Amino acid sequence: MWFFNIGLFPFFIIGMFWILFAKPIVNWGLKSKPNSVFNKPVIRQAFLVWPFRILGVAAIGVFLYMGINRPYMGMMKKAENRLFLLEAGEITEGKVVKRWYDNWAPPAWMVLYNFKILNPADGEEKTYWGSARGPKKYYANFSEGDTVAIIYNPSNPKINCEIYLFLNDPCYRYTFKEAGKLKLLDKFRDKYKFEDYSEMKWLELAREK
Repeated sequence: MWFFNIGLFPFFIIGMFWILFAKPIVNWGLKSKPNSVFNKPVIRQAFLVWPFRILGVAAIGVFLYMGINRPYMGMMKKAENRLFLLEAGEITEGKVVKRWYDNWAPPAWMVLYNFKILNPADGEEKTYWGSARGPKKYYANFSEGDTVAIIYNPSNPKINCEIYLFLNDPCYRYTFKEAGKLKLLDKFRDKYKFEDYSEMKWLELAREK
């Protein structure tokens, strides 16, 4: 399985820029300082050019770590997508592919999942992917192959969310409350687990190892 997280692609661009153009950038910056000790080739390379290149490698490392092998979930940051799922999202059953503790800030337990439904474009069955991160008390209990409930946009299944995260993440709750649609959560109360967290408490529980 391979994913391309377009939300982190700028890290790749910045990394390549620093690696390829570190020397020209440093030379340009030193033009106005002819007496600087950094104009000596060895010092310039060791203390300016190579540090820029190392930063470039680090930026690409971030892209490789975060941008590949996990799906892009940035669409769920948009209020309109959250609200659409609340109003008209459909529920399906997904499968846990992987569960791990992710040290990327803010640290949290993560679950990678997939689900199969008919592709709205051609009517053929297609596999869609998603991920969720949150409290240890919930996500640490999953194992590969476990079933998980997913709420998704039937016209664009790439917009999807694991149901516990969708219903309980305080940021999602705030979106629903701000839009005056918090009562729409009631239709899920008889089927799924509901808990109330402050944002700080959610992050605290997610950090637990």
